[in-house]
Amino acid sequence: MKRFLTFSLLSIVTLTVVSCAKEATTNTGGNNNGTTVDTSYQPSSAGSSWLYYTRDSVGTLKDSIQVSSTGRDTVINSKQYVILNYDTTHQFQYHSGNQYAFRTTAYSFSTTMGNINLSGINIIHINNENDAVGTKWTFSCVDGNNVTVSAFTIPTQAIGTVKGVGLTDTENGVTYNNVFFSHIDFQALLPAFPPTTNYTTIQSMDIYAARKVGIIKIITYNQNNLVTTVQSLKSYNIK
Repeated sequence: MKRFLTFSLLSIVTLTVVSCAKEATTNTGGNNNGTTVDTSYQPSSAGSSWLYYTRDSVGTLKDSIQVSSTGRDTVINSKQYVILNYDTTHQFQYHSGNQYAFRTTAYSFSTTMGNINLSGINIIHINNENDAVGTKWTFSCVDGNNVTVSAFTIPTQAIGTVKGVGLTDTENGVTYNNVFFSHIDFQALLPAFPPTTNYTTIQSMDIYAARKVGIIKIITYNQNNLVTTVQSLKSYNIK
């Protein structure tokens, strides 16, 4: 959901709450007409919108981010994504069967080798919605599975782990049920002497998604496993 996030975040843009966004107490309804057609973890019908608050590591509110679905599709790497307006850029959502992912238009990692800037990143935050807690999966987060830093070509990978299913979570005074919680580690094979085959985690995310609503929270961690940002849902309106 711009980097879905840096989701550290790419820029600070103050946005006002659009008049159609509605605060809810639970995700049993949560839209204007009291019904939700899409019961997935990532509804994306045209006109649906989500307002997120972004806080820093000590909880200070830094930004508000308005996201809305265009309902239009685009194909990237043979997969069909729905286009979302995400602040001043786009984000793309993928849902096929029981798998859910999103793709950003830009992203950057702060590492011990310096900042790694990417044209985008792909995040499979639910590999299978029926997976049990503890299930892991590996996926390609960067096209080509490598990045170039300081003249080095560095292989990359990402590992997801199911941390919780069927949870209840409260964000900004709104309680959500049927929450799926996954942890994502973004890893790189950093140059070392002597050479190593061990990947280093350079950034992590905790991603919470609620059925009928979508992503309700993303916590981003740096290479030292310290919280950098928390992006949480303030209100939503599913068309």
